[in-house]
Amino acid sequence: MKLNIFSKLFGKLNFKKIKKKKRFLILGVLILVVVGFFTLNKPAAGKEMGLAKTSTTVLQKGNLRDTVNVSGTVKSKTSKNVYTTLTFPIKEVKVEVGDKVKAGDVLAILDTSTLDKELESAKSSTDSVEATNKLTLEKAKADYDNALYQYKNNLNSELINAKSAVDAAQQDLKAAQNSYNYNKFMYDQGQLSKMALDQEQIKLQNAQNAYDKAVVNLKATQNKVQQDLQTAKNTYEATLAKSKDKSQRITLEKQQKTLQDSIIRAPVDGTVTASNATVGSTPNGALFTIDDTDNLKVIAEVKEFDIGRVAVGKKVDIKTDSTGDKVFSGVVTKIAPAATASTQGTSNVTFSTEITITDKSKEIKIGMKARMNIIINERTDVYTVPYDAVQYKEDGSAFVYTAVKEKDVYVAKELPVKTGLANDISIEISGPGVKDGVQVVSNPDNIKAGSPLNL
Repeated sequence: MKLNIFSKLFGKLNFKKIKKKKRFLILGVLILVVVGFFTLNKPAAGKEMGLAKTSTTVLQKGNLRDTVNVSGTVKSKTSKNVYTTLTFPIKEVKVEVGDKVKAGDVLAILDTSTLDKELESAKSSTDSVEATNKLTLEKAKADYDNALYQYKNNLNSELINAKSAVDAAQQDLKAAQNSYNYNKFMYDQGQLSKMALDQEQIKLQNAQNAYDKAVVNLKATQNKVQQDLQTAKNTYEATLAKSKDKSQRITLEKQQKTLQDSIIRAPVDGTVTASNATVGSTPNGALFTIDDTDNLKVIAEVKEFDIGRVAVGKKVDIKTDSTGDKVFSGVVTKIAPAATASTQGTSNVTFSTEITITDKSKEIKIGMKARMNIIINERTDVYTVPYDAVQYKEDGSAFVYTAVKEKDVYVAKELPVKTGLANDISIEISGPGVKDGVQVVSNPDNIKAGSPLNL
């Protein structure tokens, strides 16, 4: 075919009619055309040998990451359901879904019209009882203190009188005894009659009886004073105990708290993300849900194989279906100390891991599905090749095959390298000869040093 083309080309030229100088010029041009044609149409050496296409990686510096891929659902870091145990009907609803609230803001108000009347009556009764108890306690304490003071200082009038009576009777008895003794002496001397002595005997006996009676009365008075003191003490202690009984006040305070609780308030700052409160209905279950939409997290399940490499503080790249390829930043903030209960004992054990979204963005919303890469390690400005491109010798040293052109043929050459960070796809290499533009065989199966390559 090629010869036919040139035959036609030369056949059309009449060299005889062309001057000699021009003839040589045309001949030279034709020779160049022929040589170029055959050069351009010469098959590559690799192709001529029937070799399969060899894939290569051209070295250039970039970044390499070792990551753990997980997924989860976006949640609020602080989420509170607002409940009430009261059964009063809802009177007013102050917020709607989407409203931002501060802790303490009123969300709803219950109808407590019946409680208001009961509370007013209970407060009046409690105040009255407490005032009466206070006065009674003060009197009881004063009575006891007075009785105790008089007893300790011998100031009780009844006791004083009783002791005085004993003293007087004792003096009378002593005087009667002296008189009797004198008259007895006179009788013994014959200077006093028996009748007169008998009268003195009667006087002495009467004095003795009066004294004995005064002593008995003193003991009775002492017992009475002690009993009166004990009674005053018991009365005071009983009154004190009664005054400390706050059951009625506690009941009142419970009613007052019920009144306060009838105003449903936000427990935290956040956004109302759910509302089940309607005017006229009786509260049942959660009335509101308040989420902190500015501080979000994702709970992911990390496999047992990877959990040992994940640690609190590791950075995380986050994507969602809604935001496409846009990457948001996050960080691992909590790792469960035990495997998720439902996975324990299975072949797919996982650990619950909390990832905080550090980028504040309105694009990320609670409930979105998030895809995340937990960055275990990262290297920047390094050379990387496919993981399978690195080969190892028996001594453990690593090398790659590079494609080096020798004349018209690319052949495989060993290039010793040091390896660094690796992931499931790529591995870091370095060493003399590792530089921009070097072509490394990506998958060197069945290739040896010196093997021709089909690029």
